[in-house]
Amino acid sequence: QFLDMQGVPYLADVITAAIAGCAPSLILTHGTEDLNGDHRRTCEAVRVSARPWGNYPVRRVWGFQVDPGQSSRTHSYVELDGSAVRFSHMAKVREALARYASELREPPHPTSLEVVEWRRRAWGSAAGVPFAEAFEILQDIDRLAVEEDR
Repeated sequence: QFLDMQGVPYLADVITAAIAGCAPSLILTHGTEDLNGDHRRTCEAVRVSARPWGNYPVRRVWGFQVDPGQSSRTHSYVELDGSAVRFSHMAKVREALARYASELREPPHPTSLEVVEWRRRAWGSAAGVPFAEAFEILQDIDRLAVEEDR
């Protein structure tokens, strides 16, 4: 795979250029404990590229889980509120997973479509809502306007 052959500095340069082009305030990337080396390198490169300095736009970097057994570092859940959102979101998840058809398996494998949906229900249950996504918080910066002392 292409990413398996690239070092973090190369990936960070590509990501930094992308950040400069669109100025995101939130970046979603793989979690730090992902089992795939290319995913971990991508996460590291995002963290390097999103380091806070000056008026840099990136305030939040969240890592998502691909395999539910990969991390015990879930720090935040995002509710998928309302049935229209849930079904729309799951449709997008299924569409994204279709691009990786060769990696999909039959239940009870973690990459089966059924288990992917079940996982969102389980994360929702942990958060007290019907469906949720789980994220590892890698960077979360809130800047408050502070009056200078007089």
